[in-house]
Amino acid sequence: MYLSTLLYAILIFSCGDKSEKIINLAHQKADTVHFNLKDNHIYCEVKINKSQNEFIFDTGASSTVINDSIKGGIYLGKSFVRDYRKINHTVDKVSFDSLILGNTLFYQFLTYNQVRLQGVDGILGGGNLKHLAWKINFSDQTIVFAERTKYLKPQGKGIPFELKNNCPYIDAKIGNENFTFLLDFGFVGFVQINKNKSDVNPCLLRKTTQWRSYASYYSPFDFDLSGLIDTSYYHISTVSIGQHLLKDEIIEFNPYISKNIIGMDFFQRFEYAILDYPGKKLYLGPPMFKSHRYLSSLLEHINTIGIEVTGTFVPKISSVCESLAANNEILLGDTILAINGTSVLHRDSSFYQDIKSGSKRAFEYSMFSDLLNDLHFLTDTAVIKVKKGGSFREVTLHRKYIHPQMPDTIQSYGRIFKPLITGSLGVKLNDPASNLYLYFPYKAQGRLRPLKLLRR
Repeated sequence: MYLSTLLYAILIFSCGDKSEKIINLAHQKADTVHFNLKDNHIYCEVKINKSQNEFIFDTGASSTVINDSIKGGIYLGKSFVRDYRKINHTVDKVSFDSLILGNTLFYQFLTYNQVRLQGVDGILGGGNLKHLAWKINFSDQTIVFAERTKYLKPQGKGIPFELKNNCPYIDAKIGNENFTFLLDFGFVGFVQINKNKSDVNPCLLRKTTQWRSYASYYSPFDFDLSGLIDTSYYHISTVSIGQHLLKDEIIEFNPYISKNIIGMDFFQRFEYAILDYPGKKLYLGPPMFKSHRYLSSLLEHINTIGIEVTGTFVPKISSVCESLAANNEILLGDTILAINGTSVLHRDSSFYQDIKSGSKRAFEYSMFSDLLNDLHFLTDTAVIKVKKGGSFREVTLHRKYIHPQMPDTIQSYGRIFKPLITGSLGVKLNDPASNLYLYFPYKAQGRLRPLKLLRR
């Protein structure tokens, strides 16, 4: 579920043009725009040729990309971009007179990539971002940007980073091992490491849980590739970046990505993040709590029941822990007939469908959603009936508590749930306009367990 992101697929773009860039901040020291946080992506309004468009803020893209539905550009020829699986896609190079973000005009940015995108008008990438300093404030969902970092009021000395192909790279430590990471606001996860790189200590992989999953090839390009299988490794470790130390974080090792990545789930561990491109420094605000994503990943991939199930009408095993697959008990792609005695195959559509109940933030969850929620997050034991050829087999699953130290406070920005208990953030929690919510696990049978409200 953590690859269900439009932008995770874009890590490498073709280089931007070498022409002069001119930015007009309308004689103001700093500009401010509001953003929407959807599926852990930052969406902001961008005006091109007098039309309003919704772009994703993506520091992992070296160039700005514009959907081919936006007309008025001058065609300059063909080029290509490369996605996270190193697959090339042909794009058009185009020129637009201007691009406006907030009250700021970007002009003489002569070359952009243009291609058919799915679900988004464009991607605001490093070709535009590299000329300014950007403060992303998660608690009030604003971006403040300026030519000089001092107008953003950073705290501390900042952490140096290097700019390569318009993208920021920073050094960080996982446990006692040093790595270089792409700072990628277009990646929704916490930290991913290419496990095939020579600087990965094999000892780290011996302390992981290993999974095989059908990889949904989510790409903003009009392109689909089915049948890919990912082998991922999940590891609990400390993360050190500059003076900041984050304990008991979930690190994912993946053989397919082309670069090590630090993503949105990391940045949201802080009240704000400042990327000072001209000064080549990262500033992180006051530390916050672990996220809803952290807790769900901990229960799915570390303290796991051993499988993930997706799909309706014909539910299948979409991900399986290697310890189960090794014994041929459950295989990737097996059809699920029943969960804890309840049939889940070819039921009436109402069995699978969540229904909005009046408010935009309220849902009546289906029986199928409740079954999966219990299976993935809550139950310690589950019995599933799996189709095997022309017969079936019942398998009893037991949850493993590899890392029982669950966080006692969980934060989430823009989720559909309201806070259940006020925490230590005081005024922000009591502000009805705040997008910050807290969650608290409860104790059951001697263990810390997540609240029933934990859902994807």
